[in-house]
Amino acid sequence: MDVVELGEAEWSVRFAGHRYDLSLVDGDLRNTWFGPADAVPWPCAVENRQNRDNLRLLRPEAAVLAGPRADLLRWSAATAQVDGAVFRLELRSDASPLGLDWSLRGDPATGALIRRSRIVHRGGDPVTVTGALSLSARIAGPVMGITTITGAWAAEGQVRRVVPDHTPILLESRSGKTGFEYQPWIAVETPGAVTIVALWWSGNWQIHARDRDDGLYISAGLPDAGFQTVLQAGEVLDLPEAMMLRVEGDMNAAVQRLHELRRGLQTAGRPVIPVQFNTWYPFPGKPQVDDLLALLPRAAALGAEVFVLDGGWYDNAAARPDDDPWELTGDWLVHRGMFPSGLGQLADACRDAGMAFGIWFEPEGIGYSAALRHERPEWFHQINGQPPQGRHRGLLNFGIAGAREHARDAMLRILRETGARWLKWDFNEDLLRGGWHSATDPDLARRDPLVAHYEGVYLLQQELHAALPDLVIEMCASGGGRFDGRILRHAHTEWMSDQWEPLKNLSIHFGLQLCHPPEFCNDWLIEWPVRTQPGRHGEAPDARGDLAFRLRVAMLGSFGISARIGDWSEGDIETAAAEVAWYKSVARPLVGGLGDQYILTPAPRLDGTGGWAAMWFAARDQSGGFALIFRLDGEESGFSLRLDGLDPARRYRLSIPCEVDRQLTGAALASGQIVTIAAPYRSQRATVTAI
Repeated sequence: MDVVELGEAEWSVRFAGHRYDLSLVDGDLRNTWFGPADAVPWPCAVENRQNRDNLRLLRPEAAVLAGPRADLLRWSAATAQVDGAVFRLELRSDASPLGLDWSLRGDPATGALIRRSRIVHRGGDPVTVTGALSLSARIAGPVMGITTITGAWAAEGQVRRVVPDHTPILLESRSGKTGFEYQPWIAVETPGAVTIVALWWSGNWQIHARDRDDGLYISAGLPDAGFQTVLQAGEVLDLPEAMMLRVEGDMNAAVQRLHELRRGLQTAGRPVIPVQFNTWYPFPGKPQVDDLLALLPRAAALGAEVFVLDGGWYDNAAARPDDDPWELTGDWLVHRGMFPSGLGQLADACRDAGMAFGIWFEPEGIGYSAALRHERPEWFHQINGQPPQGRHRGLLNFGIAGAREHARDAMLRILRETGARWLKWDFNEDLLRGGWHSATDPDLARRDPLVAHYEGVYLLQQELHAALPDLVIEMCASGGGRFDGRILRHAHTEWMSDQWEPLKNLSIHFGLQLCHPPEFCNDWLIEWPVRTQPGRHGEAPDARGDLAFRLRVAMLGSFGISARIGDWSEGDIETAAAEVAWYKSVARPLVGGLGDQYILTPAPRLDGTGGWAAMWFAARDQSGGFALIFRLDGEESGFSLRLDGLDPARRYRLSIPCEVDRQLTGAALASGQIVTIAAPYRSQRATVTAI
């Protein structure tokens, strides 16, 4: 990283062929340019009235709101330092004891820039902080398109591309978690390049973007409303991390770099994600041990590597006969009506069948009948200033050390007793702004409850990994409700969506995998055999797609099965076992990071239309790859499969079961090969191997 001082309090950061220009003017630190290093000479702003007006739209790069009037702090001085690939600024204020340690770190492997900020109280009276940005930048234009990822529960990951027209874009969550409605991610298309901006944070957040002729003005950070923390002398507040990544090329090129960056930041290691059998959909909330034992031989025959006991296995000391499974969380006692001999019987039987054992927890959610609910009320969030109401579940505040340690010890006890190798961590509530109990230690209650909670969540993830290094941690929040780059830094995969229809999940994969590496998107085959009656939420049965089609949709990421396999025919078992064996040997290594992903078609729609849908994973060593091709309502004439990422001069074998076996050069494969699928809502898998 090179930093050029352009004048007093003006810097130009050069990294990976890009330039990030900063200036401290009239107390505001502003980024006035992020783009190619040699595209526009300094000063980047054309000296005219329109551009000066546009720059007023750019929020300060180091915006901190503080005091009773939520005033914007003005910085009076800055000390700059370059340390390898990190540029640091220490900002000071004459009017406030607060300072800001600001840094911009370049990632050499991907060219990404990672923004970090820490607010520091340097001494004096306490100061109330009511807002802070993690990033504010001007992305060099002209802007040709802006892509966001939106959605809803069971309909996450919907791709929305808009042509800029000066209409502001506001993405946010106020639910107390990442949220279903938007991903904290935005992609900006400019001539010949794509820039991705992402915020890595699991609580409430916002991203604001405004397009102008000279570029996109974008800011990201904590929300303008609902955040408050009081800092005293010597205390610090770390703001959520933000990332900017500009890549010459198309969206696939940018997303490949993003995936590489995210994988490189993992703190929990990167194990091979096992093929799972999960008990939820066959036995939602009522997993009787005899029923589960009967399924073990079939799950093993399918190729499952871990058998995950989902919700319903637990009980509370003061439970009532009419309590449902959601009311029984908290004490984490084994439900003796379902497991009269304890969980060890099932865990041992899983290992005897050649599978590891996994188990579900919702550590933050505590049912009314749990002892903790009545013994330690001060450990619970006071949502909207109120304690948990009636039989509604309470939420432990992991910003309180005792609450976090209670959950950690309860989980480790069960995990160790059963020898579990898989943890599914669920979260089915909204924290909103959180809230402290009146008995909370005043020194703790000065902090923002949501920030404190998520610092505790990340710490608990790390504590579990340190205690059980071989444990695979799967995150979940009613599906994709808490799915972001920070919570997945300390975990291994995420239950992608509570959607069980494969055509809807196909659409969800195409959107979420723009934001997250595919192995982070865990999906299951659920709906087989196809229902004849509406589902639990009133959905009409959707019979489109045969068993192979449905399996292959789930195989676009980490993969499992949670279906009524006791009702399957022997033919179904054989078909699925063959597909699972192919996934393990061919697809999983490339999905898991040895390959680059290419999305070959626009994202299909939730209703299952869109012609064709296809993804291709090319081995990074150019030894081959695989593609999954889905015919939706597309024409019978076929799909032109264009496979990039191979050596143009090398010869490869293209194999499509029962259809194609051709020897072609990498150049020929990149130019396109026609794949035909005889009927709508059928699929093919194509395997490419070097000769």
